[in-house]
Amino acid sequence: MELILFIGLIFIIVVIWFATKGNGNGLKLSWNTNRLIRDDIVMKVFSKYAREEGLSDNEFELILLARSLNWAIPSMVYTLESDLAKVDNISFREQLLSNDGDQIFKKGLSIIKSNPELEKLVAYNISYQLYLVDKILSDDEASKKFPGLNRMKKYLFHSSEPELDVSSITFCDEYKKLFVQFHNKFGTALKKEDINLMFTNIKNK
Repeated sequence: MELILFIGLIFIIVVIWFATKGNGNGLKLSWNTNRLIRDDIVMKVFSKYAREEGLSDNEFELILLARSLNWAIPSMVYTLESDLAKVDNISFREQLLSNDGDQIFKKGLSIIKSNPELEKLVAYNISYQLYLVDKILSDDEASKKFPGLNRMKKYLFHSSEPELDVSSITFCDEYKKLFVQFHNKFGTALKKEDINLMFTNIKNK
């Protein structure tokens, strides 16, 4: 498991490097970088909880943790049905579907609500992604291409965080500050320079 997480992290760092150094307009770089930040958050939380709960030899609990985090920290393409379809073990999939996925929701919610800093960071990540979607796509195009937007909006609706003003002059600096705090708490393999590089693309002007 640790090897998989390490390889995944190296992949993220490499993609961040090419995304931030490659060609493309500013909004596209912001879009790609913010999605990578979301993936990094999920990976760090997964690694921490899998380690602390001693799940290395418990395949079902690892799968439950992964599905719970995908629900709790949703991406633009997330749906419960498509996420569960990735579970090859039919018995595990049926267990996850019991009570309409209730154990997925409960575990994901408990992780978010027990980590206020994480809840706030995810709210910033989602708010910024929705801001970029509004900038780049029409409502009709966005809803057709990205089914996870509905889940993302529900996250913000149910969040204890007040509605965020992405256009605020302090938004990007606060977002970066929260990400650094998150890394300090959840363990980091990203260097300060990597984080600085990532956030040169998080812009609201």
